[in-house]
Amino acid sequence: MTPRSKAMDFLARREYGFEELCLRLSKCFESSADIRAAVITLQDEGLQSDERFAEALTQRRFNQGYGPNYVRRELSMKKIALHLIDDAVLKHNWEINIKDVVVKNAHKTTQQLQKYLQYKGYDFEMINRVTRS
Repeated sequence: MTPRSKAMDFLARREYGFEELCLRLSKCFESSADIRAAVITLQDEGLQSDERFAEALTQRRFNQGYGPNYVRRELSMKKIALHLIDDAVLKHNWEINIKDVVVKNAHKTTQQLQKYLQYKGYDFEMINRVTRS
């Protein structure tokens, strides 16, 4: 099996960022030059896209109730370009999302809820607006 075919197997299951895919392939193959060349070729062919990956991960975390700070941190850890992170995050209405999280956690005290929302990646301004109303 070649790095290209293994990368295509991974990409058939879900989107991967460039660096994440290279790291995953490095567990199967030794030559980092071959790995990077294969992933660059897949990128050129439109089979691997950091933009698609950023959008998919953002949508997944949005659906799970995570906030924009959490998503930004996760994408930056996966070495996605800042402009792609901003584009993906700005496409979502985080105000609606935080309100849904608050409704699902209505049993918590205000202090517990605020701490939980911080953990989920919402900023203080959003948390205060939602918990004080």
